[in-house]
Amino acid sequence: MRGAAIEIVCMVLCSYFDCIIVWYDDGMDTIDNRQIEYMALGELMTRLHPQNPKSHDLGAIIQSYQTHGFVASGILDDRTGLFLAGHGRIQALDSMKRQHMDVPDGIRNGGDDWLVPVQVGYSSKNDVQAKAYIVADNKLTVLGGWDEPALAELLQEVAGSVDVALESTGFSGDDLDELLSDLNEPPTWKPDVDTADPSGDGIEELIGYGLSSFWKDLSRENEISKYMLTLPPAIDTKSGSTIKAQFSRTNATATERIVKTYMRTGDVFYEMCCGWMTFSSTAKYFGFSGKGGDIWDTSLKFCKRQILAMPGDGNIEVVYADCRDTKESTNYYDFVHSNPPFFSLETYGGGADDLAATNDYDMWINAMGEMAVEACRILTPGGLANFVINDYRDGGILIPMHSDFINSILSKSELMLHDFVVAEVLSQSIRFRKRVQYPARYTVKCHEYIITFKKPTETGC
Repeated sequence: MRGAAIEIVCMVLCSYFDCIIVWYDDGMDTIDNRQIEYMALGELMTRLHPQNPKSHDLGAIIQSYQTHGFVASGILDDRTGLFLAGHGRIQALDSMKRQHMDVPDGIRNGGDDWLVPVQVGYSSKNDVQAKAYIVADNKLTVLGGWDEPALAELLQEVAGSVDVALESTGFSGDDLDELLSDLNEPPTWKPDVDTADPSGDGIEELIGYGLSSFWKDLSRENEISKYMLTLPPAIDTKSGSTIKAQFSRTNATATERIVKTYMRTGDVFYEMCCGWMTFSSTAKYFGFSGKGGDIWDTSLKFCKRQILAMPGDGNIEVVYADCRDTKESTNYYDFVHSNPPFFSLETYGGGADDLAATNDYDMWINAMGEMAVEACRILTPGGLANFVINDYRDGGILIPMHSDFINSILSKSELMLHDFVVAEVLSQSIRFRKRVQYPARYTVKCHEYIITFKKPTETGC
């Protein structure tokens, strides 16, 4: 049975040697001794390959374990004793154990340690081949990309389930919204970005986009976003699932445009309700210095780490401060920015002073006017105050919150309306349409409003 057209003649399971013997037509016998063994987690943590270049989202892996259990075993190299695949899986288990979390399905509780199934019996040829496989094991899974319509259909099915959290797939609700947005947008409608210079003053070329009052085709990623840290996990009060995100819901390119459009070289800024400090980080990257204040301890701790992680020539100070009473000097800052607080959209500290947590619309509008009074006070004459607020719907009805917001500021402070921009928000563009069953022919959009005020050169602020 050595015919050239027959590659494999026979397979015999040899239970005595606990192996599989495979005869090939070249007459050579190869012994494949691969099998699953349970090993102590502590021991496996010493087997991680020191040159593994892949980073991992351990929080996402842990959430998958909590939903699906431990399904896919890692692979140990018999020649080196080190992992070829499964580094993140082992690190996630170690994190769970150190946090005294429940042992996931598929893992045995060995008393002092967890016992983890791993594949053994494979030996690499040499160090270079082993390292090449480590890269290939991660890279080959993403080369094919996704069948996006099929992916969207599957994710929507999971999202509609009460048994499985969408986040256990590695995709978030925002990811699904963006995917649906991309699929639903007509491919033929792609407005050109006009960077012409009709006035000859070079502004369009300087800031990189046409000076439109509607900012569309914004991206979550730009040259700055790679330095943004993952936010502290939050718990969805409705589903109980963990929500993880990176930087604020405002698109990264929108924040960049705010800096490039409204700030001048040498401006010193103050960020009110700095939240996750996306604006201050962006301003630092482009060489601006200033200060950010918030009242939430979690925010302040995160902001200090975020500023350290962001390159740039700017100097940023993080302080505890209420946006309605910053304790800052009068007539000091050239530019003031605030994004949040949002109304009804995102809870931060959740305390009595958390303006984003209030359900009282009139109280929130009044507080925004008080914040504007403080912004006017600390601004230099002629300085700008820039605010980003969200769309707001009550029972499906769009409330003109941007109008109420502007009127509150104009009636309470001496700030004057300077500019008004409507910005696209990809993370929410489909959410209303999918989660509230509007008739198909109704238009349901979600935007943010970038509203800029100016302090008079002669003022009593």
